Amino acid sequence: MPSPQKGSIALGADADLVIFDPDEQWRVDEAELVCHAGWTPYHGRDVTGRVKQVLVRGSTVFAGGEVRARVE
Repeated sequence: MPSPQKGSIALGADADLVIFDPDEQWRVDEAELVCHAGWTPYHGRDVTGRVKQVLVRGSTVFAGGEVRARVE
């Protein structure tokens, strides 16, 4: 049976959420990405869809194109 803290948006549940804009068009620039590799094969490509905000346990860790907190 799933945990009552996982898998739903409800009072008392973990607030792990991604806010995603499926229509935003943008060009991938590896200098602006946060990744361990430091590069991407998608550099310079035009893509559609972009993550706008990420919340982990109710705290914003990514918004406005920048990492605001590290998750351990």
